Amino acid sequence: MIRQNEFMHFLILCRVIDNLGDAGFCTRLALQLHKLGHSVDLICDRPSVIHRLEAFEGRQGLSLLSMKDFGRKIADKPSPTVSTTVILEPFGTSSEQTSTGNLNDEIKKTHLGQPWLVIDYLSAEDWTKSFHLTQSTCPRTGYVSTYFYPGFEEGTGGVIHSDLPSVQNLPAAAPLPRNAFEKIFVFSYPSAPLHELDRCLTEGQSLTIAGDGSTPASKRARKADFCNLAEFDSLLQTFDFLFVRGEDSFVRAQLAGKPFVWNIYATSDGAHKDKLLTFFGLYRQGLSDEAAGALLSLWWFWNNLGEMTADEQPEFSGSPRDLAEAWNAVQNVSAELQSHALIWKSKRMKGPELVSEILTWVSKQSPTSHK
Repeated sequence: MIRQNEFMHFLILCRVIDNLGDAGFCTRLALQLHKLGHSVDLICDRPSVIHRLEAFEGRQGLSLLSMKDFGRKIADKPSPTVSTTVILEPFGTSSEQTSTGNLNDEIKKTHLGQPWLVIDYLSAEDWTKSFHLTQSTCPRTGYVSTYFYPGFEEGTGGVIHSDLPSVQNLPAAAPLPRNAFEKIFVFSYPSAPLHELDRCLTEGQSLTIAGDGSTPASKRARKADFCNLAEFDSLLQTFDFLFVRGEDSFVRAQLAGKPFVWNIYATSDGAHKDKLLTFFGLYRQGLSDEAAGALLSLWWFWNNLGEMTADEQPEFSGSPRDLAEAWNAVQNVSAELQSHALIWKSKRMKGPELVSEILTWVSKQSPTSHK
């Protein structure tokens, strides 16, 4: 049995799919585990992306390796060099469809019996509670993995919030007056209707755009300088309304206590629409129908989800018909949305914390079985 405060060695296997989102999550996870006194090797197929987010050089017990270099390393050293190694595999990188499947099989062979946690994507869907901490045996190696589901409620793995900087803990600002979303931040996928949003803004509103390859929608829109993870939290605090994407910035917007729109990563099977609606159903609790209808419409048009049916928005009447109407409707309920965002942030801070949940799981497990 592993004690929760026992020194451990973590391997984090990061395959970058959604660029900064996957890398951001894995980097935050590595930094927090290291801050708590554990040694961490972050193994990534695109370490250059991690380098942009955080400097790993010169930190004892914290290293960043490419998957190719790590593959050569374990081939030269076929047995682990520390007594306790915990393997964390965010986003199912050992799938047979990924390029890391063979590497993960080699790790399982050289780390027999060590705890292996497959961390899935963040979701508000109810089924994740039933599958959280369930186990599966790899048919190729016989290695038993445990599945960890991040989420927003008890019974899930939570989200990372223990790294929230002190700037976020200042007293809450007074509720914004009507039509007060003046400074708008956008971090979106290329498909988002940036130019259309720009045309919606009034003279007193400003637009700041972040992300690689983003093109300002007009001369008045400025490009945000690239910043590391800690600076990103502080950056969000300087805006009134946030358009964010993926998973990492999606969570940090919530922890910023700001009204936001989620640009969800689109999947070919269309499952992202249901995932978005499920989360919004949780987030909207406590909002008036007017505020919820306005905000959901803005999310809908920003994600290019087509015409909204009565089944998808049954309780709202007189819903906006396009992005411009949705943006204007959101301005009319700005004070309520700001107050709600602070309440939601407070709930997340009191809810399960992902790093703590991982360490609790490790402390309660015997080494993973190898059948």
